[in-house]
Amino acid sequence: MILKEIQMDLPFIYNADISNEESVEIYQNTWKNKRREFQLLSRCMTAMIERLMPPINTKNYRKIVIECVEKTTKSEGIYMPEILFVQVLIDIDSFYKLNNLEKKKWIINKVLEAVDFLSHNGYYELAELIPICDFIKKSNYVNEWFWKKPIKAKDKSVQIKVLHDVDKVSIYMVFIDRNKQSKEVLLVEETPDEWAYSKYLGKLEWVSENEAQLKTKEGALLVAKCVSDC
Repeated sequence: MILKEIQMDLPFIYNADISNEESVEIYQNTWKNKRREFQLLSRCMTAMIERLMPPINTKNYRKIVIECVEKTTKSEGIYMPEILFVQVLIDIDSFYKLNNLEKKKWIINKVLEAVDFLSHNGYYELAELIPICDFIKKSNYVNEWFWKKPIKAKDKSVQIKVLHDVDKVSIYMVFIDRNKQSKEVLLVEETPDEWAYSKYLGKLEWVSENEAQLKTKEGALLVAKCVSDC
C-alpha cells in the first residue's frame, strides 16, 4: 500500500463514571464541533505534507491518524484496516491561544513527534516524512500551490493559485504580463478543507484581452481583470 493521508484528530475520551447516554449528549453538544474545528485548523499542514511527500510504501495502511490527547490511553501504534493510529500528548487550550504561524509550527512538531515514535516502533518507512517537515519549516510554513498550468494568450498568461492557511483557503487568479511581472486578484475565500474549496477548481479561460474567468464545477463564473500592462 501507499500512504495517502495524514490526519490530526481530537478524539472524545469516554468517562467510565457517566452513562453512555450522557457521553453521547456531551459529544454532540460540545465535543463534536470542537473536534471538527481542530481537524480544519490542522489540515493546512497535513495537506502540505501529503502534497510534498514521495510515494511511501507501507505494510498495510493508507492513512495515519494522529490522536491528540491530554492523557495517553495507548502505549503503541494501533492498526485498524488500512489506518494506523498513534497518540501524542497535548494541551488543547494552549493550542487555541496560538496565532496562525504558531499553530502551524505546533502541528508540524506534533507530526514529527508521532513519526519519531512510530519509526522507532517498526514503522521505519515513516522516517521519509522528516525531510518533508524540514522543508516546510524552511518554507516558513506557507502552503501555496498553483492549480494546473498557466493559460496563455499572446504575450501574457493567467493561472490559479491556492493558498491554504490555518483558518481559510484563498483562491487567486494570477496574471503574468509580458515583462514576467505578476498581479494577483483574490477570487474567493473558503473553509480550509479540500471538500469545500475543490468545487471552485473547474475551468480557467480567457474571455477578453485583459479578462479571464474561472468556471466552477457548479457552473458559477469567477471573473477577474488585469488592469495593468497585461
